[in-house]
Amino acid sequence: MEPVPVSPTSPTELRARQVLNDAYRALELLEAEPNPIDARIYYFAMIALLRAVGHVLDKVDCASNNALKTASARKYNEMKKEPDNYAVFFHFIEAERNLILKEYRSNAELVVPLFVITDVATGEEVLYGDGDDTTFPMFIFEDGPFAGEDARDIAPRAIAFWDTYLGELELEVFAVSRAQCFPPITTGVTLPKPVPE
Repeated sequence: MEPVPVSPTSPTELRARQVLNDAYRALELLEAEPNPIDARIYYFAMIALLRAVGHVLDKVDCASNNALKTASARKYNEMKKEPDNYAVFFHFIEAERNLILKEYRSNAELVVPLFVITDVATGEEVLYGDGDDTTFPMFIFEDGPFAGEDARDIAPRAIAFWDTYLGELELEVFAVSRAQCFPPITTGVTLPKPVPE
């Protein structure tokens, strides 16, 4: 059976928003995934989708609307003049996408957290977490503008960036914004439990 193409229901609905929604879903899957290999796959997919938002905006949405094409080109050119003000795009979305799709690697190191907690009553140290279902892999940046941060914490900012970016274009061109203000995802909170001895 041939896949049925999904198309916007009105001229003011951007296909790029569908891609953004899928990127948000990839983040939900990433946040809930304790397996490091599966987490890496979700992370890479999420990054590819985040970058695809801009490509779909340019190649699909702007292709059929000259006013949108003009506004989008102007907005992107303004961003390129001050890349440090748009670090989430240039140093996270674009840089990560380029590494992942061209070299199959990331600037963020995959880390499976382990925790050592001292039992106050006995003074013994207890090791928590071993990559099982109690911990969630993190993707830690060692350098650059996101040094020390987990990519799972940067991703919501990237989603908010695109949501705002698209919303501003929609408001300018269609006089209506479809910005969604995506809710925070909390399923990936690491809840350690003692590791059996």
